[in-house]
Amino acid sequence: MAVDRKRPDEGRDEKREHVRPVSTPRLDLEPHLTELGRLLLHLRLLASELGHVPSVGDYLAYRAQQAPWLPTCTWIYRHCGSWPQTLEGVGLKAQRPIRRVDDTTLLAALRRAQAVHGGYLSVRVYDQLRMSRLELGLPLSGTVRMWLGSWQEALMRAGLETLAG
Repeated sequence: MAVDRKRPDEGRDEKREHVRPVSTPRLDLEPHLTELGRLLLHLRLLASELGHVPSVGDYLAYRAQQAPWLPTCTWIYRHCGSWPQTLEGVGLKAQRPIRRVDDTTLLAALRRAQAVHGGYLSVRVYDQLRMSRLELGLPLSGTVRMWLGSWQEALMRAGLETLAG
C-alpha cells in the first residue's frame, strides 16, 4: 500500500470554510479480533447506541438485524458463563439482578414443549415453539441451559429423549 507523503501544510486551504469529517469504518479493527473480542466490541457499540446496558433481547435483535456473524447465546454462555458475566467483561453492569428460576419450573416447561412437538426437542424446535405458542409460557432456552447445564443434560433431567438415545 502506497503512502501519500505530503507536507503537513501542502494542499490545505488556509481559510477552511468547512471541514468534512473523515469517513472511517466503524469497526476497522474487526478482522483482527477474536470471536470474544468481536462480541465485546459490538456489545460496547450496542450499549452506546441504545443509551443503556443491552439485555439479551437487545443483543439478539441487534444480531439478527445488523450482525448475524456475531456469536449465538449458546456460544456466549459456554465461553463467558452468563449474560451478566459477559457484560462485566465489557465493563457494563446488568440492569437487574438475575432471578433464579427453579428447576421444577424449567423441567415442566421442557416436558410441555416436548408434548406439543412430539419428537426430539432440539433447542431450535424449542425456541420456535416458545415464539409461536406463547400460551405454553416457555422460558428462554438460555435460561434452561443457565440453570440446568447443557441442553442434553436438561433433556436428560426432564426424562426426555436425548441425542445419545
